[in-house]
This record gives sequence, structure tokens and C-alpha cells, in this order.
Amino acid sequence: MKFGLKKFIASFLTLATAFVTLTTFAGKNAIADGVSVSYKAYVQNIGWQDLVSDGAVAGTEGCGLRMEALAVVVSGDPELGVRYKTHVQNQGWDADWRYNGDGAGSVGMSYRMEALQIELTRRSC
Repeated sequence: MKFGLKKFIASFLTLATAFVTLTTFAGKNAIADGVSVSYKAYVQNIGWQDLVSDGAVAGTEGCGLRMEALAVVVSGDPELGVRYKTHVQNQGWDADWRYNGDGAGSVGMSYRMEALQIELTRRSC
């Protein structure tokens, strides 16, 4: 289920060919006090990069390398989670949602991620 706007104002995602920036709006890059969004990219010829958070760039800029997969985690509030799916070159949309740190996209198949759908959620008990 989608998480309502009571605990956060909004989450914004920018997806380009080889980099992603997640930025949240509620003060200083926070969804709510103590909440953080972290993510990492799988990049052509590099593999999985280190986890970055709260508006930092994941992927590469100006290198001409494709981003093939992404993993996203929301932490700092036990009730918040995240789900996401990707649209991959020559494959289309993922059939299933990925959750809280699972990789989405293609790894080692040389296909670029073309789109991303992402939602903040409430974690179930």
C-alpha cells in the first residue's frame, strides 16, 4: 500500500542514463527526523557501487556508462519501507516489485535501465 503524506512531504527521483539522485523535501534532505534514503547503482564495467544517501549521486556522470540496476533502502523509521521496479532495455517492466535493498534491473546482461517506478510504503507487521 502507498504511504500517505502524514510522515513525509515528498520524495523526488531523477533518473538519467548513468546516474540517479534521490532528494527528499522536508527540511534538510530528510523525509522525517532521522529517516534516510540510501541507494546504490550497478554500472556497466564497474558493477555495484557503494551505497550513497540523501541526494548523493549514484552511478557515473560524463563517462558514457549505462546504469543497469538499482537498489534502494529507507531507514530510520520501522514503519517506512520502499518498493520499486524498473523498465529494462529489450525486456520491459519487471514483473514483480523489489523491496528495501533488493536489486532491480539487469545485472551483467548489458541492458540499460530505462525507467524506474518507486513508492514509499508502510511495512507490515
